[in-house]
Amino acid sequence: MNSDLRQYRSMCFQNLPRKEYFEGWYYKQVSPDQRTVLCLISGLSVHQGKVSPFIQINYTQKIGDIWHQTTDWLDFPALHAQDEPFMIQLGENRFYRDGVSLAYHGERMQVYGTLAFHDAITPPQSIWAPTMMGPFTYLPGMECIHSVISLSHTLVGSLQINGHSVDFTKGKGYLEKDWGSSFPKRYVWMQSNHFAQEGSLFFSWADIPMLGTFFQGYIAHLYYQGKHHRFASYTRGGCKLQAVEHGVEISLTNRDCSLQISATQTVGAELFAPYRGEMIHTIKEGLYGQLSFCLKPRGSSQPQIDQTEMAGIEFVWDKGTPQGG
Repeated sequence: MNSDLRQYRSMCFQNLPRKEYFEGWYYKQVSPDQRTVLCLISGLSVHQGKVSPFIQINYTQKIGDIWHQTTDWLDFPALHAQDEPFMIQLGENRFYRDGVSLAYHGERMQVYGTLAFHDAITPPQSIWAPTMMGPFTYLPGMECIHSVISLSHTLVGSLQINGHSVDFTKGKGYLEKDWGSSFPKRYVWMQSNHFAQEGSLFFSWADIPMLGTFFQGYIAHLYYQGKHHRFASYTRGGCKLQAVEHGVEISLTNRDCSLQISATQTVGAELFAPYRGEMIHTIKEGLYGQLSFCLKPRGSSQPQIDQTEMAGIEFVWDKGTPQGG
Protein backbone atom coordinates (compact mmCIF):
# COMPACT_ATOMS: atom_id res chain seq x y z
CA MET A 1 0.00 0.00 0.00
CA ASN A 2 1.58 3.31 -1.01
CA SER A 3 1.72 6.28 1.35
CA ASP A 4 -1.01 8.27 -0.38
CA LEU A 5 -3.43 5.35 -0.24
CA ARG A 6 -2.63 4.57 3.40
CA GLN A 7 -3.38 8.16 4.46
CA TYR A 8 -6.51 8.28 2.33
CA ARG A 9 -7.83 4.98 3.66
CA SER A 10 -7.24 5.90 7.29
CA MET A 11 -10.55 7.77 7.09
CA CYS A 12 -12.39 4.56 6.18
CA PHE A 13 -13.98 2.13 8.62
CA GLN A 14 -11.07 -0.11 9.70
CA ASN A 15 -13.19 -2.54 11.75
CA LEU A 16 -10.16 -4.44 13.04
CA PRO A 17 -10.89 -7.99 14.29
CA ARG A 18 -10.16 -7.40 17.98
CA LYS A 19 -12.16 -8.60 20.98
CA GLU A 20 -11.72 -5.19 22.61
CA TYR A 21 -12.00 -2.42 20.04
CA PHE A 22 -13.12 1.13 19.38
CA GLU A 23 -13.19 3.37 16.35
CA GLY A 24 -14.12 7.04 16.30
CA TRP A 25 -14.24 10.02 13.94
CA TYR A 26 -13.82 13.49 15.48
CA TYR A 27 -15.50 16.34 13.57
CA LYS A 28 -14.96 19.82 14.99
CA GLN A 29 -16.84 22.88 13.67
CA VAL A 30 -16.32 26.51 14.73
CA SER A 31 -18.63 29.30 13.61
CA PRO A 32 -17.09 32.33 11.84
CA ASP A 33 -17.72 34.59 14.86
CA GLN A 34 -15.95 32.01 17.07
CA ARG A 35 -18.86 31.94 19.53
CA THR A 36 -20.09 28.42 18.74
CA VAL A 37 -18.08 25.17 18.72
CA LEU A 38 -19.71 21.87 17.85
CA CYS A 39 -17.68 18.66 18.14
CA LEU A 40 -19.23 15.45 16.86
CA ILE A 41 -17.67 12.09 17.73
CA SER A 42 -19.18 9.26 15.74
CA GLY A 43 -18.07 5.68 16.17
CA LEU A 44 -18.50 2.33 17.85
CA SER A 45 -17.05 0.25 20.65
CA VAL A 46 -16.73 -3.53 20.92
CA HIS A 47 -16.47 -5.36 24.25
CA GLN A 48 -17.09 -9.05 24.94
CA GLY A 49 -18.72 -9.43 21.56
CA LYS A 50 -21.15 -6.54 22.03
CA VAL A 51 -21.00 -3.89 19.31
CA SER A 52 -22.18 -0.43 20.46
CA PRO A 53 -22.44 2.34 17.83
CA PHE A 54 -22.81 5.90 19.12
CA ILE A 55 -22.62 9.64 18.56
CA GLN A 56 -21.14 11.83 21.29
CA ILE A 57 -21.47 15.63 21.19
CA ASN A 58 -19.42 18.34 22.87
CA TYR A 59 -21.07 21.72 22.31
CA THR A 60 -19.88 25.12 23.50
CA GLN A 61 -21.58 28.48 23.02
CA LYS A 62 -20.49 31.92 24.21
CA ILE A 63 -23.38 34.00 25.50
CA GLY A 64 -22.23 37.48 26.43
CA ASP A 65 -18.83 36.92 28.01
CA ILE A 66 -19.60 33.47 29.42
CA TRP A 67 -19.01 30.09 27.76
CA HIS A 68 -21.65 27.39 28.22
CA GLN A 69 -20.64 23.80 27.49
CA THR A 70 -23.02 20.86 26.98
CA THR A 71 -22.37 17.21 26.18
CA ASP A 72 -24.70 14.50 24.99
CA TRP A 73 -24.61 10.83 23.97
CA LEU A 74 -26.88 8.77 21.75
CA ASP A 75 -26.72 5.01 21.10
CA PHE A 76 -27.69 3.48 17.77
CA PRO A 77 -28.60 -0.11 16.80
CA ALA A 78 -26.12 -0.23 13.91
CA LEU A 79 -23.35 1.59 12.07
CA HIS A 80 -23.40 1.37 8.28
CA ALA A 81 -20.22 2.22 6.38
CA GLN A 82 -18.96 2.49 2.83
CA ASP A 83 -15.46 3.27 1.57
CA GLU A 84 -16.04 4.96 -1.79
CA PRO A 85 -17.20 7.57 -1.44
CA PHE A 86 -16.58 7.46 2.30
CA MET A 87 -19.69 7.53 4.45
CA ILE A 88 -20.78 6.22 7.82
CA GLN A 89 -24.41 6.28 8.83
CA LEU A 90 -25.87 6.20 12.33
CA GLY A 91 -29.65 6.43 12.19
CA GLU A 92 -30.41 9.44 10.00
CA ASN A 93 -26.99 10.98 10.63
CA ARG A 94 -24.40 10.71 7.88
CA PHE A 95 -20.72 11.57 8.09
CA TYR A 96 -18.66 12.12 4.94
CA ARG A 97 -15.11 13.04 4.06
CA ASP A 98 -16.36 16.46 2.94
CA GLY A 99 -19.38 17.12 5.12
CA VAL A 100 -22.08 15.97 7.53
CA SER A 101 -25.83 15.57 7.41
CA LEU A 102 -27.43 15.54 10.85
CA ALA A 103 -30.75 14.57 12.38
CA TYR A 104 -29.66 14.10 15.96
CA HIS A 105 -32.25 14.02 18.73
CA GLY A 106 -30.74 13.42 22.16
CA GLU A 107 -31.64 14.19 25.74
CA ARG A 108 -29.74 17.52 25.90
CA MET A 109 -28.87 18.20 22.27
CA GLN A 110 -30.96 18.37 19.09
CA VAL A 111 -29.00 19.08 15.93
CA TYR A 112 -30.36 19.15 12.38
CA GLY A 113 -28.94 20.29 9.05
CA THR A 114 -26.02 19.83 6.68
CA LEU A 115 -22.49 21.23 6.44
CA ALA A 116 -20.05 20.99 3.53
CA PHE A 117 -16.25 21.11 3.88
CA HIS A 118 -14.01 22.88 1.36
CA ASP A 119 -10.30 23.63 0.83
CA ALA A 120 -9.00 21.06 3.28
CA ILE A 121 -5.37 21.37 4.38
CA THR A 122 -4.03 17.84 4.80
CA PRO A 123 -0.76 16.74 6.42
CA PRO A 124 2.07 15.95 3.97
CA GLN A 125 2.81 12.26 3.39
CA SER A 126 5.81 10.10 2.56
CA ILE A 127 6.76 6.44 2.63
CA TRP A 128 8.54 7.09 5.97
CA ALA A 129 5.52 8.96 7.37
CA PRO A 130 2.39 7.88 5.48
CA THR A 131 0.22 9.30 8.28
CA MET A 132 0.76 11.57 11.27
CA MET A 133 2.09 8.56 13.20
CA GLY A 134 5.07 8.21 10.87
CA PRO A 135 6.72 4.76 10.76
CA PHE A 136 4.58 3.64 13.72
CA THR A 137 1.78 3.48 11.15
CA TYR A 138 3.21 0.16 9.99
CA LEU A 139 3.25 -1.51 13.43
CA PRO A 140 0.39 -3.95 14.07
CA GLY A 141 -1.36 -4.16 17.42
CA MET A 142 -0.94 -0.53 18.51
CA GLU A 143 -3.13 0.36 21.51
CA CYS A 144 -4.35 3.56 19.81
CA ILE A 145 -3.86 4.52 16.17
CA HIS A 146 -4.25 8.18 15.25
CA SER A 147 -4.76 9.95 11.94
CA VAL A 148 -5.31 13.64 11.23
CA ILE A 149 -7.53 13.87 8.16
CA SER A 150 -7.85 17.66 7.85
CA LEU A 151 -5.78 20.22 9.72
CA SER A 152 -8.25 22.88 8.64
CA HIS A 153 -11.08 23.38 6.16
CA THR A 154 -13.75 25.99 5.52
CA LEU A 155 -17.40 25.35 6.29
CA VAL A 156 -20.52 26.02 4.27
CA GLY A 157 -24.02 25.59 5.69
CA SER A 158 -26.07 26.07 8.82
CA LEU A 159 -27.42 23.87 11.60
CA GLN A 160 -30.45 24.02 13.86
CA ILE A 161 -28.99 23.52 17.35
CA ASN A 162 -31.50 23.20 20.19
CA GLY A 163 -34.03 25.19 18.18
CA HIS A 164 -31.68 27.99 17.11
CA SER A 165 -30.14 28.43 13.68
CA VAL A 166 -26.34 28.72 13.63
CA ASP A 167 -24.65 29.74 10.37
CA PHE A 168 -21.25 28.04 10.03
CA THR A 169 -20.52 29.42 6.55
CA LYS A 170 -16.94 30.79 6.42
CA GLY A 171 -16.19 29.09 9.73
CA LYS A 172 -13.45 26.49 10.15
CA GLY A 173 -13.42 22.77 10.75
CA TYR A 174 -11.00 20.05 11.80
CA LEU A 175 -11.17 16.27 11.35
CA GLU A 176 -9.23 13.40 12.93
CA LYS A 177 -9.63 9.70 13.58
CA ASP A 178 -8.69 7.17 16.30
CA TRP A 179 -9.02 3.41 16.52
CA GLY A 180 -7.62 0.58 18.61
CA SER A 181 -8.42 -0.79 22.07
CA SER A 182 -7.87 2.07 24.56
CA PHE A 183 -6.81 5.68 24.84
CA PRO A 184 -3.36 6.03 26.45
CA LYS A 185 -3.13 5.98 30.25
CA ARG A 186 -1.46 9.41 30.19
CA TYR A 187 -1.72 11.87 27.35
CA VAL A 188 -1.86 15.49 26.28
CA TRP A 189 -3.81 16.57 23.22
CA MET A 190 -4.38 20.02 21.78
CA GLN A 191 -5.51 21.51 18.50
CA SER A 192 -6.42 24.89 17.03
CA ASN A 193 -6.74 26.46 13.60
CA HIS A 194 -7.73 29.92 14.87
CA PHE A 195 -4.60 32.05 14.99
CA ALA A 196 -4.10 35.69 13.97
CA GLN A 197 -2.38 34.43 10.81
CA GLU A 198 -3.64 31.48 8.78
CA GLY A 199 -2.41 28.34 10.48
CA SER A 200 -3.16 25.14 12.35
CA LEU A 201 -1.40 23.45 15.26
CA PHE A 202 -1.83 19.88 16.46
CA PHE A 203 0.05 18.30 19.38
CA SER A 204 -0.19 14.90 21.05
CA TRP A 205 1.97 13.35 23.79
CA ALA A 206 1.26 9.94 25.31
CA ASP A 207 2.51 6.89 27.15
CA ILE A 208 2.64 4.20 24.47
CA PRO A 209 2.78 0.51 25.51
CA MET A 210 5.21 -1.68 23.58
CA LEU A 211 6.84 -5.03 24.33
CA GLY A 212 5.70 -5.04 27.95
CA THR A 213 6.87 -1.53 28.76
CA PHE A 214 6.04 2.09 27.91
CA PHE A 215 7.73 4.88 26.02
CA GLN A 216 6.68 8.51 25.75
CA GLY A 217 5.79 9.35 22.17
CA TYR A 218 4.87 12.74 20.77
CA ILE A 219 3.70 14.37 17.56
CA ALA A 220 3.40 18.08 16.79
CA HIS A 221 2.41 19.48 13.42
CA LEU A 222 2.32 23.20 12.70
CA TYR A 223 1.01 24.57 9.42
CA TYR A 224 1.76 28.28 9.35
CA GLN A 225 2.11 30.88 6.59
CA GLY A 226 1.92 28.17 3.94
CA LYS A 227 4.59 25.85 5.40
CA HIS A 228 4.37 22.53 7.23
CA HIS A 229 6.56 21.78 10.26
CA ARG A 230 6.63 18.30 11.87
CA PHE A 231 8.09 17.48 15.28
CA ALA A 232 7.79 13.87 16.39
CA SER A 233 9.48 10.95 18.09
CA TYR A 234 10.62 9.85 14.62
CA THR A 235 12.07 13.20 13.36
CA ARG A 236 15.48 13.38 15.08
CA GLY A 237 14.61 15.91 17.71
CA GLY A 238 13.36 16.20 21.24
CA CYS A 239 10.38 17.07 23.39
CA LYS A 240 10.34 18.48 26.90
CA LEU A 241 6.95 18.83 28.54
CA GLN A 242 6.45 20.56 31.87
CA ALA A 243 3.11 20.68 33.66
CA VAL A 244 2.14 24.05 35.12
CA GLU A 245 -1.03 25.21 36.82
CA HIS A 246 -3.97 24.43 34.51
CA GLY A 247 -1.61 23.91 31.58
CA VAL A 248 1.66 22.77 30.05
CA GLU A 249 4.84 24.28 28.61
CA ILE A 250 6.33 22.33 25.71
CA SER A 251 9.71 22.65 24.02
CA LEU A 252 10.26 20.83 20.70
CA THR A 253 13.14 20.57 18.27
CA ASN A 254 13.82 19.00 14.89
CA ARG A 255 16.64 19.33 12.35
CA ASP A 256 15.32 22.64 10.99
CA CYS A 257 13.77 24.61 13.84
CA SER A 258 12.49 24.76 17.40
CA LEU A 259 8.93 25.20 18.63
CA GLN A 260 7.78 26.46 22.02
CA ILE A 261 4.14 25.86 22.98
CA SER A 262 2.24 27.19 25.99
CA ALA A 263 -1.27 25.90 26.64
CA THR A 264 -3.83 26.60 29.36
CA GLN A 265 -7.00 24.55 29.65
CA THR A 266 -10.25 26.21 30.59
CA VAL A 267 -13.06 24.33 32.30
CA GLY A 268 -13.61 21.13 30.35
CA ALA A 269 -16.72 19.07 29.83
CA GLU A 270 -16.73 15.37 30.67
CA LEU A 271 -16.60 12.97 27.74
CA PHE A 272 -16.44 9.21 27.52
CA ALA A 273 -13.28 7.62 26.14
CA PRO A 274 -12.40 3.98 25.34
CA TYR A 275 -10.82 1.54 27.77
CA ARG A 276 -10.39 -2.02 26.49
CA GLY A 277 -13.13 -1.47 23.97
CA GLU A 278 -15.67 0.06 26.33
CA MET A 279 -16.52 3.76 26.40
CA ILE A 280 -16.22 3.93 30.19
CA HIS A 281 -13.15 6.10 30.81
CA THR A 282 -13.99 9.74 31.65
CA ILE A 283 -11.88 12.61 30.33
CA LYS A 284 -12.33 16.38 30.24
CA GLU A 285 -12.05 18.35 27.03
CA GLY A 286 -12.07 22.14 26.91
CA LEU A 287 -12.88 23.81 23.58
CA TYR A 288 -11.82 27.41 24.27
CA GLY A 289 -8.38 27.06 25.85
CA GLN A 290 -5.47 29.45 25.46
CA LEU A 291 -2.64 28.37 23.19
CA SER A 292 0.46 30.21 22.01
CA PHE A 293 3.56 29.19 20.08
CA CYS A 294 6.95 30.50 19.01
CA LEU A 295 8.60 28.93 15.97
CA LYS A 296 12.31 29.61 15.49
CA PRO A 297 13.97 28.40 12.26
CA ARG A 298 17.63 27.50 12.77
CA GLY A 299 19.93 30.35 11.77
CA SER A 300 17.12 32.91 11.78
CA SER A 301 16.70 35.79 14.24
CA GLN A 302 13.04 36.31 13.32
CA PRO A 303 10.74 33.91 15.21
CA GLN A 304 7.11 33.40 14.20
CA ILE A 305 4.81 33.99 17.16
CA ASP A 306 1.04 33.61 17.38
CA GLN A 307 -1.71 32.80 19.88
CA THR A 308 -5.37 31.91 20.20
CA GLU A 309 -8.12 31.52 22.77
CA MET A 310 -9.95 28.94 20.65
CA ALA A 311 -8.03 25.73 21.32
CA GLY A 312 -9.30 22.26 22.08
CA ILE A 313 -7.22 20.86 24.95
CA GLU A 314 -7.20 17.59 26.92
CA PHE A 315 -4.89 16.63 29.81
CA VAL A 316 -4.95 13.13 31.29
CA TRP A 317 -2.44 12.59 34.13
CA ASP A 318 -3.67 9.25 35.44
CA LYS A 319 -0.20 8.06 36.39
CA GLY A 320 1.16 11.35 37.66
CA THR A 321 2.45 14.58 36.20
CA PRO A 322 5.26 14.17 33.64
CA GLN A 323 8.47 16.12 33.96
CA GLY A 324 9.97 15.44 30.55
CA GLY A 325 9.72 13.42 27.38
